[in-house]
Amino acid sequence: MRLTGDIQVYDRLLPSYNIPNKRSEWSYLTVGFYGKREEIYILHQTQRNSVGVKYKIEKLIAVFTKYISQGKMTLRFNMPPHDLIIHSNEDQLRTFFKFLQKLMKLKGAKEMKYLKLLDLSNVPTKVGPKPKIKLHIKCKKDIPVSDSFPRTLEVLQMNNTGLTRLDGKFFRLQKLRVLNLESNCLETLPDQLSLLPCLRELHLAGNFLGRSSLKTWLLADNLQAELVYLDLCRNELQILPNDIYKLRKLKYLYLDDNFLERLPASFGRLPALKELKLCNNSLTALPASFRFLFLDFVDISRNPGGLKDYCRDQNLINDAMIQDQAVQEDTASLFSLLDLSAKEVLKNRLEYDRTSLPLELIAYLDTACFCVCGQATFPSIPEEVIKFDFKRSCVQVTYGLDEYNLPIEVRFCSTRCRTAYKRNI
Repeated sequence: MRLTGDIQVYDRLLPSYNIPNKRSEWSYLTVGFYGKREEIYILHQTQRNSVGVKYKIEKLIAVFTKYISQGKMTLRFNMPPHDLIIHSNEDQLRTFFKFLQKLMKLKGAKEMKYLKLLDLSNVPTKVGPKPKIKLHIKCKKDIPVSDSFPRTLEVLQMNNTGLTRLDGKFFRLQKLRVLNLESNCLETLPDQLSLLPCLRELHLAGNFLGRSSLKTWLLADNLQAELVYLDLCRNELQILPNDIYKLRKLKYLYLDDNFLERLPASFGRLPALKELKLCNNSLTALPASFRFLFLDFVDISRNPGGLKDYCRDQNLINDAMIQDQAVQEDTASLFSLLDLSAKEVLKNRLEYDRTSLPLELIAYLDTACFCVCGQATFPSIPEEVIKFDFKRSCVQVTYGLDEYNLPIEVRFCSTRCRTAYKRNI
């Protein structure tokens, strides 16, 4: 069993002599035996010490795995008094930890012989160079034409290269976490993005992705499950897909300097969103579902004057009440079975997808409008634009004079909600 990564040997006695410990080095950590199979060791090899240092498995007194999800693990030995602080791939660490657990449970040579262990006397003494995990390409001539990118890449940055499409070599990077393609000429991305299982950050500012549908690539299964950061600034965007809420882990969304006139009605159903930038668009109001978000920061500055029209909400409400009062009294309690069912699905947050519902019903649910009370309403066309106080759901708002009272598009679910809102404004 072999583990590769950056490993620091921390001597617990050195601080008492005011001697600093050495920094981490690219290393191999191999579990195996010397001579007798029952005498198992962990061999630590570096480029400077390829022969390595042996640690008896019996002297391992603790394994710290609290931060294993961040690629960190520590092995503590009582003799010598060393801690091996390991920084490596999370999957490698979990596999190595499970192997150690299995090893510690085995007793006697009979049980050991069924375990696959390396003979450390035959282990190669040369430690290879650290694989490349970051690559920054600054101009078009540096893009490899025939050769592929190193398969170990985790961060790939290609800015101002005139890139118009992504070819197959991008999708062989199974460890890629960050893809930065800012300031290129991309009009769309292929749906092969689903072949990158670890992709967590997409930096796509300064392209032309608004000239095609985002839905073809943005809602790939791996992005729905893993995407945390998405930058689509300066992309000529006019609309966002209704089912953008399916990006379950998305925390940072930047949509500055586009042509967005409105956000999808389901936008507020992004469960993990913490930071949102919407400055310099064409927004006149936000969807009512926006009130469901709990944001650390939101920027909606430099949008049209409709966002700052303090009288618009009152005028719309008065007009709507005059026009619809008679209709409201007669039909307030009449709903179709479809509307009632859709309300219950959204109220109870039931999960649905293509396997459980037809596409027409999914589209109907995704376009639901909302009342100020949080109730889903149908039909999905908003009736009014009102002011809503976001002090409880936004830590910091960059907007204008009336910072926390943002305009939202609503459709009241009942005359009771309409009257209650009018009484409180």
